Amino acid sequence: MPDPASRLRVLTWNIHGCVGGDGRHDVTRVRDVLERLAPDVAAFQEVDSRRHIPGVGQVYDVLREAVGDHGHDAWAISGADGHYGQFLASRFPLDDKQVHDISVPGLEPRKVMTATLRLPAARLRVVATHLGLRLGERRRQVAALQEIIGADLSDPVLLLGDFNE
Repeated sequence: MPDPASRLRVLTWNIHGCVGGDGRHDVTRVRDVLERLAPDVAAFQEVDSRRHIPGVGQVYDVLREAVGDHGHDAWAISGADGHYGQFLASRFPLDDKQVHDISVPGLEPRKVMTATLRLPAARLRVVATHLGLRLGERRRQVAALQEIIGADLSDPVLLLGDFNE
C-alpha cells in the first residue's frame, strides 16, 4: 500500500458561484467543505467575486486559503465589480502559470489554465478548464485543449475541470 504522505489529494468542483442546491449563497459553507476534504490541489469553476460579502473577503482568497498558499486564476469575465471564471488553488508552488482562451465567438467566454505543480519529489503539469454547454462548442474547445496539452508533455499531466458532459 502506498505511503499516505506520497498521495496527492485532488479536487475539481463547479461551485456555481457558491450557491448551493438550496438556493443560498454561502462562501463559508464552501470553505467548510474544503477544510473537511483537505485537497492538495483544487480546480474551481464558476468562481464569482462580483458579490461582496462583508467579513468574508474575496471568494478566491477564501478558496486559496482553504487549500493552500498558492493560486492561479483564469477569469472569463472581468469588470469593475469583480471577476467570474476559474481558480486553481494548491498547497504546493505553481510555476509556469498560463491562461489560454478557448472561447467560441458569440458564446460565453471560456479559458484553460495551465501550471506546473512543484511537488516535493516531482513536477506535475495541471490543466484545468470549464467547457461550454453546446456540443459543437465543446468539440472546438476539446480540439484546442488537445493542442494545449500536447504542446508540453515533459511532465505528467493532470486534467481537471467541468466538461459539461
